[in-house]
Amino acid sequence: MRSFALCALFLLLLPLAPEAFAQGSQGGRIGRSEQVISTSPGYYQFHQPGEATIQVQVEGAVRNPGLYEISVQTDLSRLLALTGGANYDVRQSSERQRVEVRLFRPSEGVVYATTSSDIAANPGSYPPLREGDSVIVDVIRKRNFGWQEAGIIVGAVSAVALLVNAVAGN
Repeated sequence: MRSFALCALFLLLLPLAPEAFAQGSQGGRIGRSEQVISTSPGYYQFHQPGEATIQVQVEGAVRNPGLYEISVQTDLSRLLALTGGANYDVRQSSERQRVEVRLFRPSEGVVYATTSSDIAANPGSYPPLREGDSVIVDVIRKRNFGWQEAGIIVGAVSAVALLVNAVAGN
């Protein structure tokens, strides 16, 4: 009688936990298209099980810098998306920002340099990633010339003119 009750309870609970029975041999859910694993801070894996991979270092102004183990088919724009994108700080209205991306190979130096907007506008125009590459992302800020700057320059020139006038008058 007791075994009958346990079997009935098991059959009643079975529809409530489909995730527990849908685990694959890799530990992920069936139907998952890619494994995303972070084994330690700064080391990320983005690839399907069994795919050939390369390791690429991503540094600079990205949300998640570190070493990325990615599929050999992963392109630069996908890698930048995996890092979480550029890390923008709050900017003032008088500033302009642009994101510069450089691809560095230890044996060749900088092989590709562009802006993130160029990567988005011209997909596929960048070289393929290789084992050992480094991607460096910088956010460049430029301040627009405005009334405040003009006032500083006029004040400095006026101070120098008054000083020259005072020295020449004595």
